Amino acid sequence: MKASDFMKIINPKIKEDCFNNEEWLLTNGIGGYAYSPLASHHTKAYNGLLIASLAPPTMRYNVLNQLDERVVIDGKSYNLESYQYDDHIEDNTALIKEVIVDDFVTYRYEIGNVYIDKTITLVHGENTVAINYHVVSNNHQVNLFFTPYFSLRDHAARCNKATIPCFSVHERHLSLIPLNHKDVLIRTYMNTGVFNKETNIKDNLYYAFDCVTGYKELDALYSPGYYNVMMSDLETKDISFVCTLDDANRTAREYLFDEVKRKAMLVNTKDPIKVRLEKIADQFIVDRKSTKNKSIIAGYPWFSDWGRDTLIALEGLTLVTKRFDDAKSIIRTFAKTIHHGLVVNLFEDGTNKPRYNTADASLWFIHACYMYEQYSHDTDFITKEVYPHLKEIISAYIRGTDHAIYMDDDFLIHAGDNEDQITWMDVYTHGKAITPRHGKPVELNALWYNALMIMAYFSNKTDHDESYGLIAKRTKKSFADKFWCEETQCLYDVVEPNDSSIRPNQLYALSLPFPVISFELGKKMLKVVDEKLYAKTGIRSLAYDDPRYIGHYEGNLDKRDLAYHMGTSWAYLMGPYIRAHVLLDEDKSQARELLQPLLETLDQNCINGINEIFDGDTPHTPRGTVNQAWSVGELLVAYEMSRI
Repeated sequence: MKASDFMKIINPKIKEDCFNNEEWLLTNGIGGYAYSPLASHHTKAYNGLLIASLAPPTMRYNVLNQLDERVVIDGKSYNLESYQYDDHIEDNTALIKEVIVDDFVTYRYEIGNVYIDKTITLVHGENTVAINYHVVSNNHQVNLFFTPYFSLRDHAARCNKATIPCFSVHERHLSLIPLNHKDVLIRTYMNTGVFNKETNIKDNLYYAFDCVTGYKELDALYSPGYYNVMMSDLETKDISFVCTLDDANRTAREYLFDEVKRKAMLVNTKDPIKVRLEKIADQFIVDRKSTKNKSIIAGYPWFSDWGRDTLIALEGLTLVTKRFDDAKSIIRTFAKTIHHGLVVNLFEDGTNKPRYNTADASLWFIHACYMYEQYSHDTDFITKEVYPHLKEIISAYIRGTDHAIYMDDDFLIHAGDNEDQITWMDVYTHGKAITPRHGKPVELNALWYNALMIMAYFSNKTDHDESYGLIAKRTKKSFADKFWCEETQCLYDVVEPNDSSIRPNQLYALSLPFPVISFELGKKMLKVVDEKLYAKTGIRSLAYDDPRYIGHYEGNLDKRDLAYHMGTSWAYLMGPYIRAHVLLDEDKSQARELLQPLLETLDQNCINGINEIFDGDTPHTPRGTVNQAWSVGELLVAYEMSRI
């Protein structure tokens, strides 16, 4: 099989430290995933070979944690998997010749002159993992043992005592029903060999990354037995292992080739970087069962589909990539759930109940509809199906709606009350909002003006309501009068009460399709952002010289929450930052230079992924989710802009 141009190959003999922090991630289009360090032992509760989505795209459940492989060659035994326990490490990574990360993940083992290729893929649209072993015996007697170890727990949890399911075996087919999810049937099968019953438990498993971030519990895994496959000394064999919650009945090799063909159909360019980004974008686009439409996972491994994140990421993930049907389906998901003029912020995991704690998602929704029409030229969909929802949003914001969101007498939008966290800086811990930003936030009002201008645009094609343009004109005047801070030479982050904190939110006053400030002020503002917020792989959430600035996002959850929006650098903010530079400088070569450090992270940390956040301080260590939708989406938009 021919590897693509962007295949990542790691040879541990050449790069000995690669196993310290590099990982891979595969997804299945319904919220499930497989996620692991490139080699060595698991470091997080989220690691596993099949994390299924029981209520797509939510209720992630760690089904198959590991598939242990033991190879006996001419009577000598070799273990291929590694584990870390609370008192020792089983490290078998020396047997790995290389790891290839592409549309799937392949481990190549070399033991003497016996060669084993292990290729892992997830089946799109199913909770199924398929693993193909290509084994070349080269004149040796080879006996292989495969032991599936199950977690049977929430993907974020740990179990200090193994969860024991009910199970049965028929020939090479193993069936399990977890007692904590009796509605789930798990099946494994192989295309050769025999299954032998033998209870095995691995307990006292220690996850080093989780411990550093404040989660000290140990974990335990369960196995009801093992598969045994014997090979003759002149044999070459493909061994197929499949674990599924669906009606899967094909071989791993068949599933693998299907995934290669599906991924090839996603590609709309010959540019190798854009090809790579288009395939990464596919990881986030998922089916939402509750709305019977598409949605976007905000980030892996722990986020579900958040409204704000989805609508910011939509342009890059679906429009730049020409996935217009998916974009339309996503718009329908969020149009259907509007309540009091508010677009859903998230669907609660487990219940799928919508939560509406956001002031900006509705305005991002209007923006997303406009961008859809601009890319696809499908005006009818917006004007005939979606436009009434857009009018509902604007009316609610003018009248006033939940969370003290209303248009004030100056035509600017006020939002927030008590301990509401209704902007993207939304950390809430121990009953307190860390960055409340109540009043009139700068990006909310930039989005408001942008939304009014979009409504005027669509109104010209429909009901010819002139009020949108009139309100927009007055909004722009009030914005100019109230948001410029002469002392900092940039925009207030919030007005009434005035907050002169230097933050990246002001970028949206310049980077949206309808900028709300003049280019003259924009140049002054961008100079301050360049000096105080730009951090190579992202934009800091607070100026580095602010006394409240925290340059490292680390420690337990409480410490990390305090740093999240107080200096931590955000990759997705490179999007509005580069848009602003292209608008003012008209120099696309500079955009390419600014993008380069972020593009280089595709080969670091999670291969073929862009982190959610990075430390504000050098060396800008990657943090947060290992692959974030709006990070990838905004990178796609900025990269496309730099190519045109």
